[in-house]
Amino acid sequence: MKILNSKDLLQLMNNAIQNSIKINDFEIEIEDHLDINLNIDSIEFNNCFFRGGRIDFSDFVRNDDIKDQFCSLSFVDCIFGNDLYIKNCSLYSLEFKNVHIVSNNFSISSSDINRISIVGSPGKYNKIYSLTLNDLSFKKTSIDIRLNKFERMIYINNSIFKEKLLLIQT
Repeated sequence: MKILNSKDLLQLMNNAIQNSIKINDFEIEIEDHLDINLNIDSIEFNNCFFRGGRIDFSDFVRNDDIKDQFCSLSFVDCIFGNDLYIKNCSLYSLEFKNVHIVSNNFSISSSDINRISIVGSPGKYNKIYSLTLNDLSFKKTSIDIRLNKFERMIYINNSIFKEKLLLIQT
């Protein structure tokens, strides 16, 4: 697995072609604190290990007309050893599949997201230490939380979802 530092990750994302990027098989070392502005339509991380300082995903510069159309953020087969915040985003899709999040702070807040999926697979449950869902007020939001093992807590505050909240705790 190749190592990528904060500066290299930002450079890779800024050089994305066709407003989409897939980042595969990297150990991503966040030196201190990293803000990633979601200014491209699709970001997909596969088989990445995040460690070090806090990482924040947000989208402050997107055109309001396209904010919720096709913008997606996806993590598949990833491990997070650092704090992870997804905030102030307008996304069509946010996905966590077969992840291991051992940080104390995993938060999705103050965002308009059409679909949130935090789903493991039968042979590989997501392992999540704690999860905070706060101020998710997009009335179109559907959320699917299945095949997960939560170590500590799930905190849901001031959030409105389109349909039933499907939450299966193992």
